Amino acid sequence: FIWVIPAYKNIFRIGLFSNHDYRMQNEILDDFLENDFKYDDYNVIEKYKGKIPIYSKENKLFENRALLIGDAAAQVKPTTGGGLLIGFKTVQIAKKAIVGALNSKEILEDDNKILQDIFKDYQKDFEEKFLKEISYQFKVQKTLCTLSDDDLDYFFIKLKEKKCDELISEYGDI
Repeated sequence: FIWVIPAYKNIFRIGLFSNHDYRMQNEILDDFLENDFKYDDYNVIEKYKGKIPIYSKENKLFENRALLIGDAAAQVKPTTGGGLLIGFKTVQIAKKAIVGALNSKEILEDDNKILQDIFKDYQKDFEEKFLKEISYQFKVQKTLCTLSDDDLDYFFIKLKEKKCDELISEYGDI
């Protein structure tokens, strides 16, 4: 999907969430700007693109003396690619692991085994809090990918008609 966020007068941030490769992402954005963007007089200042990582239980959230958080740890919602709220909550989980490591009297300068045991709790705590929801959203994302653009448009029109967007906004956020 594509979103448009007004930044300033006549300046917009336009984003694309897609499983397509970079070439196809460019084509989709160019097509949107040429055919669907409601402003005729615009300039593209800069283009950024990249794949949004999707969390997998095989991802390791720590290595040696480093913990990964946010996009670096693929801690994003599979349905939208968003991750701010997950990130804010994950910082608290990481803080707990870091404070635990700092308070551990057993850790010596080069004792990574004990540190790794403490950091495993970070991964475990993250997965206990988010893995079920991420897995559910991944299934939703895979299902949505099977639908055509027309089917998706119809689906979202019907959701909006039934005011499901309000319900999703209130309860559907991770």
